[in-house]
Amino acid sequence: MASGQTLGTFQAIDAFSSVTNGTIPKVTNNRMVQQFDPSTQQSCEFSWVVPRNYSAATGWTIILQWFGDTATTNNVLWGVAVERNASAGNAVTTDNFASTVNASAAVAVQGTLGKLTYTSIALTNGTQINSVAVGEECRVKILRIAADASDTMAGFANLLSFEIEET
Repeated sequence: MASGQTLGTFQAIDAFSSVTNGTIPKVTNNRMVQQFDPSTQQSCEFSWVVPRNYSAATGWTIILQWFGDTATTNNVLWGVAVERNASAGNAVTTDNFASTVNASAAVAVQGTLGKLTYTSIALTNGTQINSVAVGEECRVKILRIAADASDTMAGFANLLSFEIEET
């Protein structure tokens, strides 16, 4: 697969709230979103199988599509962690996520309420994507890094969807 090609797309309805500090599912205009609190680091997780057309030689770019619930100013800092579940690897009964990779900078929410904001997070091949291989099941965890000083948006950040792109 070539750089820039979509490996997978995910909707908020596909998410599982993390057991500890999980997101809050909400329906907005008949669309499911995952709400991330401004005062607590919350996360949700998405399971998928890495497609057979992935080259396994490159990294990923995660492109989040989100909007502010009530805020139209300030910034949100997002992070991503990947867990590999290989047949000879870790048990699926315990978490084994790679270290969280944050976006290179906090991104400002759109100035018009309800308009989508896009945030890209680059993950390198190897440890940042937990060395996942073609055909393996893995989980992608999306986090709002609310305690970081650069996350200044009051109110919930609503995740609508995201894309995984090969880099």
